Amino acid sequence: MKTKVNYRISLLIPLILTALFLNRCLILEQPYTDGPLKNLTLFLPLLLTNSTFAFLNDSAGDNQARTLFKISSDGTPQRVDWSGGPAQIRDAAIVNGVIFAADTSSTDDFWISRDQGANWESVDLPSANESTAISYVVGCGTSVVVTQGSIAYNGSGSQPGFISRDSGASWQEVRVGIGPSSTGTGNIVIRGMDCTDSRIYVVSSQSSNRVQFASLDNLGAWTGVPNTGVSYFDYTDLTATASGFAGLAQDDFNTIQCALNYSSDGGASVDESGIMPNMNFGCNGALRSRYSLPDSVVVTEPDSTTETCRIYVMSNLANSPASITPFSRDCSDVGNLGIMPAILYRNSQILVSYAAAPATATGLLMSTDNGSNFSKINLSSIWSDSGYIIDLESYP
Repeated sequence: MKTKVNYRISLLIPLILTALFLNRCLILEQPYTDGPLKNLTLFLPLLLTNSTFAFLNDSAGDNQARTLFKISSDGTPQRVDWSGGPAQIRDAAIVNGVIFAADTSSTDDFWISRDQGANWESVDLPSANESTAISYVVGCGTSVVVTQGSIAYNGSGSQPGFISRDSGASWQEVRVGIGPSSTGTGNIVIRGMDCTDSRIYVVSSQSSNRVQFASLDNLGAWTGVPNTGVSYFDYTDLTATASGFAGLAQDDFNTIQCALNYSSDGGASVDESGIMPNMNFGCNGALRSRYSLPDSVVVTEPDSTTETCRIYVMSNLANSPASITPFSRDCSDVGNLGIMPAILYRNSQILVSYAAAPATATGLLMSTDNGSNFSKINLSSIWSDSGYIIDLESYP
């Protein structure tokens, strides 16, 4: 990987020098944002292409996946196996080139790999909750946050989360600030968690404010997001955006519809994009943002009746999902379409996984044109076992 990156950088040197020369000699009065350097910045991501790591879960099969797929920018998959380490992944993040992964075991251990999945080391956090598994692993810029299925609030509770700012060398406790009421202490069940490189959002149907956030520089001060302004606020998934967040929400007591909510003012208020057109039994889809654009989100909508994968690319969250024509693709090759759990959205590339119900077979869709078209990545040459892709992460 280091050799490839250095080679790509060497290719960039003449381009950079040429752009600097043109910018200085030919268009001295033209501002940077309008000159050749603007085009160069758009071209850089195409040259410094990242790989995608697809993490597998086989909880509906033999519970022994111990595999990830490394997928190149052109969609070529490579299988990485290991012995020991996590048997199957529940959640993962890649931060500073280091993989952090939660296993589906019933212990609070999680795993770190510093060589792209070939070898793993176990971390035990916290030591007091040995029978409660780690459920969430979230990359936050150069930091990583791990939590169990519940998190402590108001300075007490038995299940704090943990943050590492040094690639897993050390860890500090994280506790949210809002629980079922303004007073009291304990743990709340997490329904979703995501962050940018400066702010973290946590969702719980057990907290008075369903969404709360804090600066990564001050995790002792949490702010609640208003529940008002939307039809539903029991969130099932959430993604952080450059300007706030977006989330899928339902009424937990009457799961008929699923709404797409969003905040474009950092959580000061929440608006509703609209009702997802084909989620008629609550929220069974997922969503992820592209952080470089304030309101650019991909939403997946599995239709088990017609075995159809629907993918919405929302470039403006003020628009209703019903006004957008999703990309639709037949996903019957997994047998009985059930879920579309994993999304990766970077630059103009989008990857989406889908799986059967129960999740014993999986597929992967990829777009290189910002969601206008998707093709299926052929995984049959490297994988014929049971299991599904539960998470997609960008490497490095």
